Amino acid sequence: MNYSNHPGNKEYRQLLRKTRTPMEVKLWKHLCKRQVDGYKFRQQHGFGPYVLDFYCPELRLCIELDGEVHNTPEAKQKDSERTEFLKYNKIHVLRFKNEEVDKNIETVIERIRMYIEKIKSTGSALSTCSDPQPPNLGGMETGKWKLIVLDDDPTGIQTVHGCLLITRWDEESVRLGFEDSEPFFYILTNTRAMTREEAARVTREAMEMVIKVNQDYGYHLIIVSRSDSCLRGHFPLETDVMRQCLVEHGYTVAEKTPFCPAFIEAGRVTIEGIHYMRDGKQLIPVSQTEFARDNVFAYHTSILTEYIKEKGANPDDYEIVNAESYDELYRYARHLTSALRLHPSSLKHQPSAIVIRSSSSLPKALSGISDIPLLDRSILTPQPSALTPQPSALSPQPSPLTPLNPGCFIVGSHVKKTTQQLEQLLQAEGTCAIEVDVQRILDDAALLMSETLETIRQVAEMGLTPVVYTSRQEIRLDDADQRQRLGQQVSDFLVDIVYRLPFTPSYLVGKGGITSHDILTKGLGITSARVLGQVIPSVPCVMAPHFPYIIFPGNVGNEESLREVYQKLKG
Repeated sequence: MNYSNHPGNKEYRQLLRKTRTPMEVKLWKHLCKRQVDGYKFRQQHGFGPYVLDFYCPELRLCIELDGEVHNTPEAKQKDSERTEFLKYNKIHVLRFKNEEVDKNIETVIERIRMYIEKIKSTGSALSTCSDPQPPNLGGMETGKWKLIVLDDDPTGIQTVHGCLLITRWDEESVRLGFEDSEPFFYILTNTRAMTREEAARVTREAMEMVIKVNQDYGYHLIIVSRSDSCLRGHFPLETDVMRQCLVEHGYTVAEKTPFCPAFIEAGRVTIEGIHYMRDGKQLIPVSQTEFARDNVFAYHTSILTEYIKEKGANPDDYEIVNAESYDELYRYARHLTSALRLHPSSLKHQPSAIVIRSSSSLPKALSGISDIPLLDRSILTPQPSALTPQPSALSPQPSPLTPLNPGCFIVGSHVKKTTQQLEQLLQAEGTCAIEVDVQRILDDAALLMSETLETIRQVAEMGLTPVVYTSRQEIRLDDADQRQRLGQQVSDFLVDIVYRLPFTPSYLVGKGGITSHDILTKGLGITSARVLGQVIPSVPCVMAPHFPYIIFPGNVGNEESLREVYQKLKG
């Protein structure tokens, strides 16, 4: 896992180098050109979500300068979290106050030399490696196996960071994933929003391209069909298609398909073969939740073997993975990858694969990544270098981007939790509700679009954050395909709002599976992006061309979570 100089904060690092403080300039004059005992220092070096003032890769030594802004309780807490993160990744941290550099630079340099001697004498300095090596929790051998996650909606990246998210499965895009240094990548197929026939076609197309590209690389494949932790989705259709494609192309496929819907971060756990949703201290069988009454993917049991039967599959073809914590998932991941390494086809260098059906937690356990702090405003706030207006897909003539521009929320999900979160968000000072009547989308879309865009423009000019949401009254249809088409029609309307936004927001939040996918691929036109991490637990973020895009799942968090994101990102 490469934590150094993450592409997500490249512009920010460049800006910091151009706007160094006088004390940073003064200290750099003594650190540059290997003046301190022959060691090379870098300035404004990215590491994980942070930018370090000065960094020596050979010694893994970070030097930070603290001005008066670091004296507040909030700043001290953030500095403490930053230091803990660096120490966890075996980086030494040495801090100085600006006054020390200003009044006694010779003493500062001497203290740096003494600290270097301490590192050398204790033998804790590492060679010339500039990147941390987090524990390989899943035991993957990156030169031998590739983990590829076909994600049926855009929220599957809610547990991971650093990997590529690819939204198309043409040869060029898939090759990006295979050539990336990370041992895993995600392909966003978005099949949960499709009819059964469309989902089968798209899954086959993606698999055929993965297999074709892999002919040039020769990886053994771990294919994950990532779906909902509340058991919604095209099952067993997708795993059946995946297995069929692999077998047709000569792969030896593991006999059983692991079935692991656990999503630890959101309290979705499997205990003795029964799948639950945690609500405080209470465990509720998922079949007793609103998700089991889904318009398209309804089911009647929380016993996973019975669920598999209900969906028309044979439980003997699946391995139920029980998990209440990541400890159990890590143990299972180690067991699984050990078995794969020792499989006869792997030892004989024959093409082999395993197909897995899971939610979001098992891919994290298999990937070998370590945890990083939640993303904060310092990473996600657009920097002044981007303040000039630029042509954008968002709007023919977007307003200038300034740090004072509000963000924007687009809410399409109709589940009960989303409605509760929306109510809390709209109570926050600085937000403004803009309701979109779903019936008018069907009857009078053109006029409704014009009215909505004008309202958004007026709200943004007042410095308020527009919260655009669909009317909460659900239109129920008997036919599943009709329900899918209605959802797509509503989503298309919301995407068109994003595409035609009359201002450039400082950030954009898409709430709900179908909504967030279509904003990502159609509204923002993103074909590939690196996952930055999470803003709050289970809420991932990628960087769009002009601002961060936060993908907020419909069924994640508590009643305050949407408001928490707003409070975290507002200026």
